[in-house]
Amino acid sequence: MSHRLFRHLLCLALITLSASRVCAYDFKADGVFYERLTDSTVVVTIGDGLYQGDVVIPGTVTHNDTTYAVVAFDPQAFYYSTAITSVSLQSDSVLPIYDRADSLRVITMTYDSVPPPSTRLYAPLYVPKPLLEAYQQAPYWSSFWHFVGTNFMMGDVNCDGIINADDVTTLIDILLGEINAEEHGYQPDVTEDSLVNSDDVSVLISLLLGESYTGANVYVDHDLGMSHMRILCLGNSYSVDQLNLLRRIYFANGGNKAGIQVFLASRSGASFKNWVDVFNGVDSAETYTLYNEITYISLWNNVKIGQTDGSDSTNFIHLVDAQDWDYVVLQQYSKYARAYSNWKTRKVSGYMDSLITLIRQHQPNATLAFTLIHSYWDDYYYGSTLNHSSYDHWGALCAAARQLQQNDSIETIIPYGTAIENLRMSSYNNTYDLTRDGTHLGYDLARYTATCCWYQKLLAPYTGVSVNGNTFRYTAKDDERSNTKYKSSLIAVTDATAPIAHRAAILAVDHPYECINPETTNFLPSN
Repeated sequence: MSHRLFRHLLCLALITLSASRVCAYDFKADGVFYERLTDSTVVVTIGDGLYQGDVVIPGTVTHNDTTYAVVAFDPQAFYYSTAITSVSLQSDSVLPIYDRADSLRVITMTYDSVPPPSTRLYAPLYVPKPLLEAYQQAPYWSSFWHFVGTNFMMGDVNCDGIINADDVTTLIDILLGEINAEEHGYQPDVTEDSLVNSDDVSVLISLLLGESYTGANVYVDHDLGMSHMRILCLGNSYSVDQLNLLRRIYFANGGNKAGIQVFLASRSGASFKNWVDVFNGVDSAETYTLYNEITYISLWNNVKIGQTDGSDSTNFIHLVDAQDWDYVVLQQYSKYARAYSNWKTRKVSGYMDSLITLIRQHQPNATLAFTLIHSYWDDYYYGSTLNHSSYDHWGALCAAARQLQQNDSIETIIPYGTAIENLRMSSYNNTYDLTRDGTHLGYDLARYTATCCWYQKLLAPYTGVSVNGNTFRYTAKDDERSNTKYKSSLIAVTDATAPIAHRAAILAVDHPYECINPETTNFLPSN
């Protein structure tokens, strides 16, 4: 089959499929498509035609003598409508629905004078880079936490401002070598993964069929409409640093989202290999402890909470198989965490592939996550490679996490180590880089910052509540103070320090491989 015949047959199939797509709207009024949520409420949704011109979303709409409150709009409704000149929101109660679309990608919009809502909006807002500053300052849109500037409209391969079958033919011609994308200024990397291949064709076709895709560099970890969030963490003492305050932060943020479970299986110094040994029940596997971080009671009679003999794999496998976990979170031992090249070996610092394979066998649908840990303080001994720089050490940890993300089936990075490095950039850092013993985090502000990052990455998208403004405050207990070698790392979580921790955490989630001072950045509002 010739290249050109193949191209035309594919486009014909695409057009046929596109024509058969079913739209979800119930009625149309004044150029806007609506879907009923209840007998008295509707949402703005995608229709059987594109929006164009000046789109007005009212606070109420009447259809067949029934008046409905317009309570939300589906961000995907405007995705392909490149002929829009403006979108005006006439009520500040009309908000994006996060359980209907993973992200909001805006093509061209202007702004109406709508008072911003009383709470900040967590969902990322994707806008063209030239309009980034305008969105950040505009009424209503400034209420979003997370702005991402994009260079082009995803799927608009030939850059004509429209996503259609012409983009598919252009992309195929590029793949077949008939068109030089660089010469024409075309954008064939639809998935934004720095590669141009058949994946880009598949995603482009999905976009044309109305299926959502967030992009390779956009990590939307789960559907916000899920009825549960079940997380199993396999870690070590650094995991305890991250999660010790999670329950209190969660409940201070409302804590009324049913179905959240976070369990931590932890052993001091545990590496990938140690958990492979526990899986296999080898005699040398050491005792580990299972913590129930959110729910107060164990959910299963055959799973023991507390200390368990690692050489008996029964309890551990019961835990892994207890339910369908949404996330399984992995963490490497700090001594090995910056040497990605060893993780795939059969050394004590290796066995990562074996661990991933075992987890996939037991939990094929779980999202695998990896924790980007914090670095030691400047003068903590690190063998023959001592470099007296916690910042350089953090950079090496980031490089390892990047390689993991690029090369392996790890979809999500929890960058609490970056949150700590951000905090170290602030005036609250001390001689010991906020560690209590040179390696583990201080019991109050440092741990609080790490937990805020963990919450913001995994739980905030699910609960819909950002960690910013969290009201939980903490001062180290007497036993924690006595166990702290470097007392200057005891910094209480107060009304003055908590906002810095919130900023450090949110900045880390949005910029996992960048170090940003949370005291000086204007990225987040002060409230």
